[in-house]
Amino acid sequence: MPGCKNIYDEAVAEMAEFEETPWTAEPCGALRSTLSDLNRYMENFKPAYESYAEKQAAAKANMGEIVFSKEPIDPDKMTNKSMAAEMQSLLENAGWEDIHRINIVDKDWWIDRISGGDSPAKSRHLAAAALAKDDDGFYYKVCTLHQDKLLTGGFGDLYLSHQGDRVPIPKANIDK
Repeated sequence: MPGCKNIYDEAVAEMAEFEETPWTAEPCGALRSTLSDLNRYMENFKPAYESYAEKQAAAKANMGEIVFSKEPIDPDKMTNKSMAAEMQSLLENAGWEDIHRINIVDKDWWIDRISGGDSPAKSRHLAAAALAKDDDGFYYKVCTLHQDKLLTGGFGDLYLSHQGDRVPIPKANIDK
């Protein structure tokens, strides 16, 4: 395969010639200058998530284990006990047994629009993590619940539209 050797040698020669070309030095220098400015900026950057430092340390202490907390992780999340009770009855109707607790995951409703932008709303949805127990132990699934928009302008009955994957959770990590 002498032809391949010649093509390789030509490519190496062209790369060496490219590196020696004077016009390549200036843009690279400008790029290095821009990167150093960016690095200086990033060194001065202070994240605005200091309130999460304690929770991050607790998560590291659990070594990646899943914890289903009694208290919401983010205090801004929606809490609505009557809606959680309605969600529990929907899950029981869908065949779930021994539901331990439901945590609403979203801060507020997500509006589903007909064609995006400012088009009319067709429904709204939110996510909830449901903790339950079966023969294999405790697990949770993130479920999506919807309400369709009515002609009257309000929203209809809540219904279960999606159930996520089953995620097992150790009993020791429940209600921490």
